[in-house]
Amino acid sequence: MSSGSQESGWAILRYPSYPSSQLILARELYPYGMKLNSIDAMRVGGKFMTEDGSIPEGQGAVHALLAECYELLHELRSEIEEDSD
Repeated sequence: MSSGSQESGWAILRYPSYPSSQLILARELYPYGMKLNSIDAMRVGGKFMTEDGSIPEGQGAVHALLAECYELLHELRSEIEEDSD
């Protein structure tokens, strides 16, 4: 799916369908991981809650999307590590 290389000491992913200017650097994934962690930290007792303490609808969908985002981030990081070896 991708081929990797090293530039300036950072592992990158190159996707054939993307122009060469659109490279995914390992350091570019860092803010996404931080944002996912901050969203995850908003849960109280495993549930997202409003300011008044009520539990909004759609918990299952939000949890599934958050898990999918974590999985995608993990896959990208794994590909970068594999390609940099």
